[in-house]
Amino acid sequence: MLTLAFTVCAEEIDGSVGEPVQIKVDAPEPKTGGGEFYVAKVYPEGMLHVKEGIPVTQITFDRAGSYEIEVAVLHVVKTTCASVHIDEISHRKIIISVR
Repeated sequence: MLTLAFTVCAEEIDGSVGEPVQIKVDAPEPKTGGGEFYVAKVYPEGMLHVKEGIPVTQITFDRAGSYEIEVAVLHVVKTTCASVHIDEISHRKIIISVR
């Protein structure tokens, strides 16, 4: 498994078919008491075998090839009982070469 942190992010990484590529996603600790949290989002949406999460997002590929993905960290704050405000706090493009 490969691990990639946003703080030392390589722009290109290698992976193997059927083996999860782990992308370490750094995010601040949410404030105590709730009302806010952080999420990782992988684009393009609809990719198979993606498990988005913080501190680790995993992507498993079932075919060899070169894949360009984007990983964003979103800050979600509850503004009222029925709505939230979302800000993108970081965004990284990554090319994964799968053999």
